[in-house]
Amino acid sequence: MSESLRRRPTKTSVLIAVDLANHIVSSGLAEGTALPNEKDMADELGVGRASIREALRLLETRGLIRIRSGPGGGPTVRKPEPSDFSSALEFALQAERATLAEVLRAREDLSPFAARLAASRITAKQVRELRQVLDLLRADPTNDEVFATQGRRFEALLAEAGGNVVVRLMVDSLVAIQWDTIPHIEYPTARRRSVVRSLEQVFDAVAAGDGAAAEAAMQAFVRNGARYWRKFYPDLLSRPIRWTG
Repeated sequence: MSESLRRRPTKTSVLIAVDLANHIVSSGLAEGTALPNEKDMADELGVGRASIREALRLLETRGLIRIRSGPGGGPTVRKPEPSDFSSALEFALQAERATLAEVLRAREDLSPFAARLAASRITAKQVRELRQVLDLLRADPTNDEVFATQGRRFEALLAEAGGNVVVRLMVDSLVAIQWDTIPHIEYPTARRRSVVRSLEQVFDAVAAGDGAAAEAAMQAFVRNGARYWRKFYPDLLSRPIRWTG
């Protein structure tokens, strides 16, 4: 029996979901655009409402639409967020029994590459945004919220500056998963200042357009973080990834 005969046929609901996703993207439908209701879709396509309902739920889980219940409700277009991808990746990593150490090893390859890309493609506006993040980190290194949010924002801006959407999504997701896995840690002020100095080195290289230096500085930053956790929190790196929703 040939491979094509052994392959299971694609469900009608999946085919509908794929066609609808292609329509939303190719037509450039704006977020919030109302889509036809279940009945109208079923009548137009000549299929049962159960297939339409399943297709819409599938697209909702992928983050491409929202479904509101009640009068005036129904499916509307939604723009997927990077968090949708990181959540799906986190779920897959849990299923594969991946650990934080494996996430960090992936970051050691991807984050430096993102920094190298940024050095060759960053705009003047993005340089200013990165500098503003560093200013906030330098101004109040003892503020937990500033330290966490601005540190993540620095890496997000850097990945965006690289101009490669695949690299950006992967880096953003790995950073998010790392923060989800690590519990709240009270970093001493000296450690926080060391982190800021490391990010300053990354920034200086990127702003100067020196890809090799940017790559090396970011790799040192990720590895230093892993060494710090290994020294003071040795159980962290073996901690399994857990999906947080």
